[in-house]
Amino acid sequence: MLAGVSDHDNIQSQPDNPNYEQSMEESFLQPVHSPGVLTALKTKLEIDNPEDTVEALVIRVDPKAASLALKAVQEILVSRSTIDLQHLRRFVKYDFLPARLKRSIQEKENSERVLADPSLSETILKDLSTGTNLPSSSLYMLISSTDAISLGELSDCFTGLPIELDREGNPQVFTFTVPALTPISEQQAQQMTEKYWPTIFRNSNPFGPHPSILSRAEVDLSRHVGKWMNLAEQAAEQTKSAFHGEHVGAVIVSPGSGTQEAIAIVAGDARHSGPQPMVYERQNVGNVAAHATMRAIAMVARKRRHVNTHLDDIREEYDQAKTDREHSPLDIPLTTLEKTYYEKTQMAPNGYLCNDLDIYVTHEPCTMCSMAILHSRFARVIFGQRMPLTGGLTAETSRGELQTEPGNADIGGLGYGMFWRKELNWKLLAWQWQASQPDSLSAIPRNMHA
Repeated sequence: MLAGVSDHDNIQSQPDNPNYEQSMEESFLQPVHSPGVLTALKTKLEIDNPEDTVEALVIRVDPKAASLALKAVQEILVSRSTIDLQHLRRFVKYDFLPARLKRSIQEKENSERVLADPSLSETILKDLSTGTNLPSSSLYMLISSTDAISLGELSDCFTGLPIELDREGNPQVFTFTVPALTPISEQQAQQMTEKYWPTIFRNSNPFGPHPSILSRAEVDLSRHVGKWMNLAEQAAEQTKSAFHGEHVGAVIVSPGSGTQEAIAIVAGDARHSGPQPMVYERQNVGNVAAHATMRAIAMVARKRRHVNTHLDDIREEYDQAKTDREHSPLDIPLTTLEKTYYEKTQMAPNGYLCNDLDIYVTHEPCTMCSMAILHSRFARVIFGQRMPLTGGLTAETSRGELQTEPGNADIGGLGYGMFWRKELNWKLLAWQWQASQPDSLSAIPRNMHA
């Protein structure tokens, strides 16, 4: 028996069949794919993204003079540091303005008309009631935020241009509240348009990964995600049934190219295992760091060292591991499944940490494992069940009673969103995978640190 395998391991119950081990390995190496849905996690910035607004200057211009008015304003603003409002439409016809702005324009223009000629008050009231005399063909130009240019400068730059003036001979300027930040979805852009000012969604995301990057990655992941998640579930079952740890499993994959992907490591939870061959009961923790994710990362490190030092006999490595780490099952395979992949699959030499590798976990990693994933420089992380009380990847925070969506996806959590934080020196892509059959992944207590 290889070092690190306890007397409780299910390999002890193998039948007297010389082909048993080969058939088991073949079944392990061909995990079954299950259908499901990938949902990209929202970043902390996306969740906390406030509806920041800014006061902006708007004028009414003759459509024929629009380009001249824009050029005059740009000559003033080109050398100034201003708020970027490129997500807002520069010119908007009256018909396409939000109802709130239309009312504001009407009120201001009617006030100007009454001040100029008080006898028009009854006519204006009649126009408002019948909907006539509305400036539907007027064009409104967004200038900039109010602090970027003064009214005097506006008046000077529009001298000689066909710009509508007020009673004092100055450009008729409106001050409107507009969104200061770029929308991160079509839906948000539409909401901004209806509430503030016509807004453009440019298929970008200043608060997280670019939508095109996510969509390409999801096409790539969807080919195998169900298979790798099932394999992680198998790893969890083996370590759980052998009393090594809780029902949590992890699979680390090298994406490769084309349709080929290489599984680097398979690991289950072993937090209840201690010095071999002893096995601790659940209440007596053997190694609190031996979570499935931590073990998978540690085995990658050991395997990279094995590849780079050209150690020919992998069993010699097991013996050395037993000498070095008698007290800890962290970085040596324990079960048949773990050893099968550790011995069968290869890793490219000269690799750095877990750079360019993906990790699949049956449950949302705890804060310890989430930070380990981050520091290990993974490219992508995919998990099954959310852990709202202990998970470190999701950015939503709990508000009162935790609610659920179809597929048993818990809403709310600790709110760390550790996969994409501006304060940290690494970012990676993250998804939750929801199986079409919810019972395909085993549930664990919601307060457990996976």
